[in-house]
Amino acid sequence: MTLIKKNNVPFKIVNPTPSKEMLEALKEVNEMINNPEKYPRYNNRKDLKKALLSDE
Repeated sequence: MTLIKKNNVPFKIVNPTPSKEMLEALKEVNEMINNPEKYPRYNNRKDLKKALLSDE
């Protein structure tokens, strides 16, 4: 019953610095959101699977 006795959570809550990989991924997502015309869209799984398996 640590939570009740000490009136807090039994672990440290931190806000870690995002990794370089995470920052790059967020940048890529923002690019996709701001310029959706540059990226393909698919209406169904069949078309998506075909695109993923193609050599293009």
